[in-house]
Amino acid sequence: MLYWTQVDFSEVTPWVPKNFCNGTTSNSSMVSSTVSPISTKPYVAVQILYVIDGILRIFPSAILPILTYLLVKELKNAKLLRRKMSFTRTKEENTDSDHTTKIVVFMTISSMIAQVPLGIVYVGQGLETSQDFQNLAMDLISIFGVFSALNAALHCFICLSVSSQYRESAKKTFNCFGTIDGMKK
Repeated sequence: MLYWTQVDFSEVTPWVPKNFCNGTTSNSSMVSSTVSPISTKPYVAVQILYVIDGILRIFPSAILPILTYLLVKELKNAKLLRRKMSFTRTKEENTDSDHTTKIVVFMTISSMIAQVPLGIVYVGQGLETSQDFQNLAMDLISIFGVFSALNAALHCFICLSVSSQYRESAKKTFNCFGTIDGMKK
């Protein structure tokens, strides 16, 4: 879309029909125009778009580990605070079945693996304009796009398999395990 918007129409000369044209008057004319590119390099806007898209894929992946660290630290602090506040330990605390830290770390790593290579290729595609590199970049985008799609598609199933809270929420939300119209069978 951006490539096609990089044109400017300008009037060259008014067009006047020749004397032998039928059905025209001597004072009728049409404007002849040419298309000239706004910039000397036709794909500048597309290159900028690729670089910005690549940076927007890399930047969250660079910030995500920091946020993950802070989240895991706060989860551990909350767990310690709960232990101090309670006089008796529950069965759940004794078995240590909380997989929240594992799922947060796993999702961070899988998101980074899916997005960073794609972002690097997009930045490279915006900076290097040779046809050979563009062909290689398109192939790499297709390959890395599969990783990104798999990450998005499998995210739900990974959460369902690891998190009991997620499973319970899914059961309540979709209401497809043992209830019909809100009534037990």
